[in-house]
Amino acid sequence: MKRRIFVVVALLSLIAAFSVSAQESPMTLRLASWQWEDPAYLPFWEGTTNAFMEANPNVTIERFAFPIDQLWNQINLQVAAGTPPELLEVTGFNVFEYMNLGVLAPLNDCFAGTDIVEKVDGEDSYAVDADGNIYALNLSARTLALWVNKPMFDAAGVEVPTNFEEFKAAAIALTNPAKEEFGLVLTNTAHSRFYESVLDMVVGYGGHWTKDGKPAFTEPEVIQGVQFFKDLFDAGVMPIGVDGAPSQYAFFNSGKVAMTIDGPWYWAVVSEQNPELAANIEIHRMPTDSGLPTGGPNNLIGIAAGLDDATFAVACEYIKSIATTEWGQVWTNSSGTINPIEGAVSEDYLIENPWFAFYAEDLANYVPVAAPGLEIYHGSLQTMINNKLVEVMYDDKPVEQAMAELQEEVEEFIADQM
Repeated sequence: MKRRIFVVVALLSLIAAFSVSAQESPMTLRLASWQWEDPAYLPFWEGTTNAFMEANPNVTIERFAFPIDQLWNQINLQVAAGTPPELLEVTGFNVFEYMNLGVLAPLNDCFAGTDIVEKVDGEDSYAVDADGNIYALNLSARTLALWVNKPMFDAAGVEVPTNFEEFKAAAIALTNPAKEEFGLVLTNTAHSRFYESVLDMVVGYGGHWTKDGKPAFTEPEVIQGVQFFKDLFDAGVMPIGVDGAPSQYAFFNSGKVAMTIDGPWYWAVVSEQNPELAANIEIHRMPTDSGLPTGGPNNLIGIAAGLDDATFAVACEYIKSIATTEWGQVWTNSSGTINPIEGAVSEDYLIENPWFAFYAEDLANYVPVAAPGLEIYHGSLQTMINNKLVEVMYDDKPVEQAMAELQEEVEEFIADQM
């Protein structure tokens, strides 16, 4: 902890070099993010904004903070009113929508004369349009993995699963209603995590929501993946009504759940909330037939389109100021996720956190979360998919019927956008 504080203090001096000397009149920038209240990311956002304001006393960076499933509606309202937050953190899924809608400004001029594109992995290929316009700075990349409460496995004499058959058998064997113990916890209500949890199973059978860029909900791999999740749901191996990360974390952190699927950021949460459990957790490859994780670029930051030159220039200087190895290490060290700038994952961090190497190595195998070919419709598709999945789980609508209906609905939706 002392070392981390020292690093941040040192960076306060380093970032002073990025003062905007020409900015003499007061200016306020709003930075939209769902991570302002997240202890895993607060050291980065609070550290970078405070350092920038210290170096630029006439600039104030205000928090535009909402939970992730509320933030986009709030941003969209501001965009419709012509007053978008000047700095926008977006996800690796909805960045394409905001690019398509003209919400984000190209950053090519901002990055001119810097080595940001060369130093940040994927900066010249992700969130880039056909004309080569770069719309966001890549802040992190991630995958998912299986988190195992090893004492529960050992007590029951169950091996860690490596495929669908073993996964289902382990979840059933480790569920004990009399003790309020569950074999698995995953989000299972209409939420971005629900969308991805079911997609994990679809990917496990080798499929995705699209094929060759077109809706593929009636493909066998999709049917199998949705049915597998439904079978787990009906078997009672997971608590019902889990409605997002806090609820999912609370169940697993109780120590009475054997498995969950999550990203590297979860380590900071479980270590703080249940250190004893954290000491007995193992992280393994996805327990599906393909073994492939969903993931990819996860957090990006861009500048709102339509700003005047002076405001854009200051927003640009802030973004350039955070694209450093030093701040990349703060992001990685505090959040447990991979900042893609060179040197962000230090040898010291890997020695102190050997579990992190699994995620770093598995990153090359990721399958994108947004439906390939339909990324610009991600928000709408996620809502449509979640609504239909809720009908499958809670209303017992047959999977094949639900997916056939979804195929028709999505095809009609896309036709209406043309």
